[in-house]
Amino acid sequence: MLRDLLFQIGGLVVAGLAAARALEGASASFGVLALASLLVAVLAARVGRTMIDVGIDGMRIREGLRTELIAFHDVESVELERHDRARNGTVILRRKGEARQRRISFDDASRAEALHQRIREAMEARGAGLGALDVQMLDRGDRTFEAWIEALTQLAGRRHTFRELGASNEALFRAVEDPDARPLTRAAAAIALGPYLDAEGRARLSTAASTTVAPKLRIALQIALRITPDATSKDARVRLAETLAELDEAEASARGAISPECR
Repeated sequence: MLRDLLFQIGGLVVAGLAAARALEGASASFGVLALASLLVAVLAARVGRTMIDVGIDGMRIREGLRTELIAFHDVESVELERHDRARNGTVILRRKGEARQRRISFDDASRAEALHQRIREAMEARGAGLGALDVQMLDRGDRTFEAWIEALTQLAGRRHTFRELGASNEALFRAVEDPDARPLTRAAAAIALGPYLDAEGRARLSTAASTTVAPKLRIALQIALRITPDATSKDARVRLAETLAELDEAEASARGAISPECR
């Protein structure tokens, strides 16, 4: 509806453009109206576009000015609905404990099939677990967020202690990439990895960040790539501490929401 309205406005602007040119002959008016017409057309095209990002923990759907986040742990199943006599298709997401569905339709059935496949692969990849990693070594405990970041950045550098704890870069990567792990655990693993990665490892961590749908966690993973073992990344550490505090607050709020005392 909004898209149609914008196109109608664009049509009126074009009509006004023609009238101004015919009656006034003013090049300035023509230029202004032409620019306005172009801006309306660009906005209409953007508003009418649906963009979908599928990550390792969920998906982000942007429809015009609206953005919706869907976490895969809330999804019961994903189905593909094909229309025999048409070329379009629909991806149907059924959420746990809810009768309602989230339907995403495409004029091109191949796009629906591709999205359905990507979502299924992401959901099937869940549950790989943290392996032998002792996640307690990543816990903050009673430390400040700044002290926690400092301890994490030094962890992988102490290789002897690192091995004693049953950890390895691969185990930490599994923690980062595990959508079922706590967001703070995933962020902590990324911080422990960040200062000691080679180009291949940094590319892998960057991919994990870009395919993470949860906004605050994605930011934390991105900042972890800028952390160094020394003091040269002070600004990044400050921003990271703020982001971790927001993640911790969100996690505490989520626990409170399901606590019997809060029902």
